[in-house]
Amino acid sequence: MEADPNPFSPARDGKVRIGGRAVAGETGLLVRIFDLGGREVIRLFGEEGGARIFSCEWDGRRGGGGDSPSGLYICVVEFVTQGGVVCRREKRCIALYR
Repeated sequence: MEADPNPFSPARDGKVRIGGRAVAGETGLLVRIFDLGGREVIRLFGEEGGARIFSCEWDGRRGGGGDSPSGLYICVVEFVTQGGVVCRREKRCIALYR
């Protein structure tokens, strides 16, 4: 998984682009951002049906529309296997500066 630019500033960069690739046997994926307290900030991307490559963007806002404060955030990509098992295979820290 890649996050670019990182660190990012919504005022300077607009959005951070997050992308990556699933492997054979994975039938879905979900991209979520969490704060360091483990609270979900936003769900960015969800795909069912076997997408191999994903790309999404985060503008530093919460799911409800408010701005997230400056700090470190964890981007988690969860993949779903053909048997329905969820695998949190990829994590990346994203630094947000206001």
